[in-house]
Order: sequence, then structure tokens, then C-alpha cells
Amino acid sequence: MAQADKINADLSTELAYKFNTDQEEPVGYIFKMNFPNGGEPLTPDINIKNPENPDEMITVVGVLEYINWKGGPIDPIVFRGRLSDKNRALFKTNIHSSKVGPEVEVTWSVMYYNTSQGKYYITFGSSEDIKFSITKDYIPDVSDISAQDIKKPVNFKFNISLTPSLPAGAKAQEVNYAASPDHKLAYPIGVQA
Repeated sequence: MAQADKINADLSTELAYKFNTDQEEPVGYIFKMNFPNGGEPLTPDINIKNPENPDEMITVVGVLEYINWKGGPIDPIVFRGRLSDKNRALFKTNIHSSKVGPEVEVTWSVMYYNTSQGKYYITFGSSEDIKFSITKDYIPDVSDISAQDIKKPVNFKFNISLTPSLPAGAKAQEVNYAASPDHKLAYPIGVQA
């Protein structure tokens, strides 16, 4: 089984919140984060411009500031980003509740700018929910103090490491990886190599 290129990217939170076509920094978003085993899903409540179509507004759960994946089908993915106050409270409750299991479902996209075509494209992400478990021995966290570098909208830093999992009987999962808008691949995730 082929292994994907590793992803280790710092992403522009400032550009993600206040998208401007004059800038070309990488950005990332979480579209869905659900804790299906007893938790509450986070709510899409951040309205931003769609980098792939800046005339269109989209609503996201969170803005990413960093993502890391070694490229293997069962390698953890580290997500660091920003959440609204409402989602900060939901995230904190979900990760600290003894009634919520370690399962998490996430849909996300990381977008890079292609200078030759003059547009953003999805370089790493999922088009549907990917099933994970919170990585063993990793303690997810969310700040109780709002970030000071970007004050509007009010946002709170979070981090979580998630290990892909594929429950028995579940359909195969894939993550999307693209080296450019014209060179796209899909890699299985959550299965033994």
C-alpha cells in the first residue's frame, strides 16, 4: 500500500478568518467534528469566504492553524486551530466527560494556493466524515482564554491528536491529497498497511 506524502503545515488563521485574494498563504478549516459515542457535535458557526470561490460564504466549525500527518494509514493526525466560544465549551465538555467515548468524526480541508493557476485548491482533507479515536497518551486541550492575536471573531485555541480507526463493518475511508489542482490522489486511512 502506497504511503502519502507527510503533511506538516503551519496555516494562516488571520487569512482564514479574513480571506483576501491578494494573499497566498495556506489555510485550513474543520467542517464537522462529532463525538458520536455520547458526546455533542460541534456546531458550524464561523462564517468565512470560501478560498476556492471567494464570492461564496461557507460556515465552518473551526479554523486550523497547524496540521501534521506522517502519511501512513494509521498514523495520527494532529489538528491545532481555533473554535468559537460555544464550540470551545462543547469541545471541552466532550473531551473531559466520562460519559463520552474516545471516538471522533471529522471532516476538514487544508488549502494551498497554486501560483501558476492563480487559485486555491484542497491539498489535504476529507470529503466525508473520517472516523478517529483520540490518540492514546495525547491530552487534547482548549484554552479558556480567548486568543489575543485575532480578536474578532472571538476565538479559542484548541489541539487534538486523532488516530484513524475503521470500526468492524464500516465502509473504507479515504483522505484526499493533491500536489496541485491537477494532481489528486486518495489514500486509505484507518486500515493496517
